[in-house]
Amino acid sequence: MVVGGNAQTVGAAGGYTTGGGHSSNSPLHGLAVDNMLEADIVIADGTLLTTNACENSELFWALRGGGGGSWGVITRVVYKAHEQEPNYFTWTGVIGSSDLMCHIAGRKCFREMVTAFVDFLNYTAEHQPG
Repeated sequence: MVVGGNAQTVGAAGGYTTGGGHSSNSPLHGLAVDNMLEADIVIADGTLLTTNACENSELFWALRGGGGGSWGVITRVVYKAHEQEPNYFTWTGVIGSSDLMCHIAGRKCFREMVTAFVDFLNYTAEHQPG
């Protein structure tokens, strides 16, 4: 298991990681940037550099410190992998009052949607493995 983004538009390298990289796995393992072990980056003069704690280390720490896009174009990232926690369950969802049906039906629809979501969470909590 690696700390990664949950949306299809989130890439493994670049702004997600250098901007911190919050994940549903962050409570267990920190941000994506905390788990970055190595990165390849093309700097302004076109040079491809490998950065890590030992090689081009100052640039590596700069990438992990924010503003990664300022230093060049990241082309590859190596992340620390973690063992899957046996009883760790994550689910990510979004409920918004802007749902078209809720605009039409009003507050009752939104309450019903939130109630169904809470019921789902209670069900999954009761039926977790282990």
